[in-house]
Amino acid sequence: GAVPIVEVLGVATTLTLFGSVSGMLFAAHSQVKTMVWMNIVSTVVRVSMVLVLLPIYGLVGAAAGAAAMDIAQQILYLVMAVRRLKVSLLLIALRSMRPVIAVAIMAFVLVKLKFGWTDVGWGGTNAQMGIRLAEAVGLGGVVYVASALGLWLVAGRPEGGETDALLLARRMLKRA
Repeated sequence: GAVPIVEVLGVATTLTLFGSVSGMLFAAHSQVKTMVWMNIVSTVVRVSMVLVLLPIYGLVGAAAGAAAMDIAQQILYLVMAVRRLKVSLLLIALRSMRPVIAVAIMAFVLVKLKFGWTDVGWGGTNAQMGIRLAEAVGLGGVVYVASALGLWLVAGRPEGGETDALLLARRMLKRA
C-alpha cells in the first residue's frame, strides 16, 4: 500500500525547512544561479536513484532513494548557506532544537499509539485508512504544537518562530 511510501517520504520532508530557509537566503542575496544548479544536480541524481531502485526494490525502494536524495539536498543547501552566506551553523542548530525535540515527542507519541511505522491499524477500506490518516495527522499536529509551546515556555519565551506564530494568531483573532 501507499502507507510505507508516505512514511518514507515523510521522514525526508521533515528536513525541508533547512532547504526552504537556505533557498530564501540565496534568493535574498542574489544567488539564484547557485540554487538552480543545486536543484538541477539534485533532480538528476534523484531521478537516477528512482530509476535504478524501482525495478530492484519496488515503490518503497524508489521512495527511499528519493527520500535519501531529499535529505542530501537539504544538507547540501544548509552547508552551502553556511559557507557562502557566512551563517553560523551553531546558531542554526540552537534555533532548531525546540522544533526538533517537539518533532521527536510527536513521533514517539504516534508510534506508541500505533499511528506510524507499523502495519497495525492500517488495514481496511480506503475510507477507513483515510480516517485513520486524518486521526494521525490531527493528533500529530496537536502533540507537536503542545510540545513546541511547552518547550518555548520552559525556555523562557525567547524570540523566534513561536513568538511570530502567536502574534499572527492574535492578529487573526482580532480580525475575526
